[in-house]
Amino acid sequence: MKSNSFNICLALPVKSNDHQDLELSIKESIRSGSNFIEFRFDYLKNEDLITTNFLIDLKKLIPTNISSIFTLRHHSEGGKLKINDFKRKEIIQRFIEAKPDFIDVEMNSNKDLLKNIKDVIENNNIKLIFSYHDFIKTPDFNYSKSIIDKFEHLLLDDLNFNIKTLNNSVYKMIFTAQEFKDNFIPIKICNFYSKLNRNIISFCMGDLGIISRIYSLKSGAFLTYGSFMEETAPGQINSKEIKDWLDLDN
Repeated sequence: MKSNSFNICLALPVKSNDHQDLELSIKESIRSGSNFIEFRFDYLKNEDLITTNFLIDLKKLIPTNISSIFTLRHHSEGGKLKINDFKRKEIIQRFIEAKPDFIDVEMNSNKDLLKNIKDVIENNNIKLIFSYHDFIKTPDFNYSKSIIDKFEHLLLDDLNFNIKTLNNSVYKMIFTAQEFKDNFIPIKICNFYSKLNRNIISFCMGDLGIISRIYSLKSGAFLTYGSFMEETAPGQINSKEIKDWLDLDN
């Protein structure tokens, strides 16, 4: 299959609220073959720059054929900006007001934040990416599956998420490869959940995990992430290189 049969997301660190710089980065990402852009707002040094007007204006810069992901990665899972839960909740609310295509939140988010998202997301046509990161190792398949099972139980039984919202959401399981064989775990996860018609992203970080960033797509992953000028995770490779790798099969 050609690379344009797969979703490639360029992860873009947002370091200023200069719309001209961001517009140039967006144009470059499109040239790289990406059809998703993730905006990592935790790269900003001051959370007060993340205003509703800034986010709405940024959303206007994105072509309609490019899907947008807004992410404020929590400091405990690799985020660069350390803020309290109250401020974090405020910013996520601003994300919702700007209406990106997806908002990424950690599975380990507190219940209040998840409930707040649940209460407003269903009326705003925004999908959710529920993410989990392990920066040390790659757990086995059964343990990885149990993380998703427990989280799904929380959403459905404790927080009363709508099953349609859940089915439209994406689970994102990101690990760290300590040896080459660790790559087979996220590939197996993608294969398993894609056969259940669930949206799944899974691969290993680090140089040893690069192969899973590519071949998870061929096992049913919803998307994979690439970089442009600067990686936002260990082992992240350029989006254009991902596209070139995928085209080698043709």
